[in-house]
Amino acid sequence: MKTFFYISLLFILIISQIACKKKDLNEAPSLNINFPVENFTVQSVDTFEVKAVATDDNADNLRLTIYVADINLQAVSSAAVYNFSGNSANLDVLYELNERWLSSGVYYLVVTASDGELLTRKFVKLYVSSISKKLSGYVVGIKSGQNCEVYMGDTNFVFTKKLTISACLDGVFDSYNNYINVLTEDGKLVAYNYPFLNEVYSLQGLKKVGSPFKGDVAWKYPYIYVTNANGSIMAVDNNGQPRNSFRTLFSPYLLVYWQNKWVCLSDLYPQNYSWIEVPQNSKNYQNNFKMDDLVCLDNERCLAIQQDGNFVKFYTYKPEINYLNSFGHTQNGYYNGSLNINGQVLLSIDDEMYEMNPIYGTLTSVYQGNYLSLLKYESTHQLIYGVNNNIFVAMKENPIQMINSFSFNGNIVFYDFIYE
Repeated sequence: MKTFFYISLLFILIISQIACKKKDLNEAPSLNINFPVENFTVQSVDTFEVKAVATDDNADNLRLTIYVADINLQAVSSAAVYNFSGNSANLDVLYELNERWLSSGVYYLVVTASDGELLTRKFVKLYVSSISKKLSGYVVGIKSGQNCEVYMGDTNFVFTKKLTISACLDGVFDSYNNYINVLTEDGKLVAYNYPFLNEVYSLQGLKKVGSPFKGDVAWKYPYIYVTNANGSIMAVDNNGQPRNSFRTLFSPYLLVYWQNKWVCLSDLYPQNYSWIEVPQNSKNYQNNFKMDDLVCLDNERCLAIQQDGNFVKFYTYKPEINYLNSFGHTQNGYYNGSLNINGQVLLSIDDEMYEMNPIYGTLTSVYQGNYLSLLKYESTHQLIYGVNNNIFVAMKENPIQMINSFSFNGNIVFYDFIYE
């Protein structure tokens, strides 16, 4: 009888433990976004309605968070957080995007639901259109011995020296934070605030020990993207902290933003050839020669450019199939630079500017008169900018014609546009 009692008691205890474990088992909240719908279109400063429903039978409280992310799921807007009591949440709010520096493109509205332990995340694709910006001036970096002199200028091409810094390879202006960001020859990314010109941060360690340093830097709101010769492309915030990193096989030295992802040229010192890498797609292609430049050609291909002795050779790289093909015809001369203006590809070779046919690769001369490197297009004024050693040049298009220039005392290392 006593044995039966103990067996029954043990059975009850086991059942109780199983019931408690089942009760303690937690599952992530269920979440549905009811609005906006997929492929919703907004401007970068719009306020729009967000409706979502979350439930969790075991929760006492729920927290819902809303933000907008880029195609790599990096947040590009401030998060809005809402707390609910109980095991269900019915969210119906107006979300203010208010990110005027976002460029046009594909983004995601991200909604998360958390019960304090587990989190559920859902996405809706957005098409964000940028708002117009006002060009207010330029920042220009000039090589001066072992240093770099930084000049600021207005749209009338009146320039004033503002700063002397360490010798640099490249520089960009972050119009959101008003930072001058420079990539130095000794492998640092240094930011200076404007107009006070104080150093804000210095990110070191971008140089690979035992190798000559080459690199590139770009501003893609909200981050500065910089190459790390140790094998990555880093996204850096306004405090100099890396927020994301895309690993590369080798040392990247040139960045191109193409189809919402980074494509780069990289190398492995002392080998004298290049790789084309698309780290976000885990694609890389090895050439048996050195590539000099890379430019967007269309939605499917990049144009790779090689200086081979006295000749310029062209190739197309298609990341989807990860292959390089010869393109067009070899051009006699020395390559200076290129750019893509809404599908129109321009190349500077010797003192001529050519337009490339995107289907056949044939070149048509559209301008003659200057050797122009560091080509850029400024969309608000629809002007082409370039550099001829120490001369900063602005040109109108259709037909291309110089309209302004300024001569500095040293060769131009970098320049960028300042917006407000």
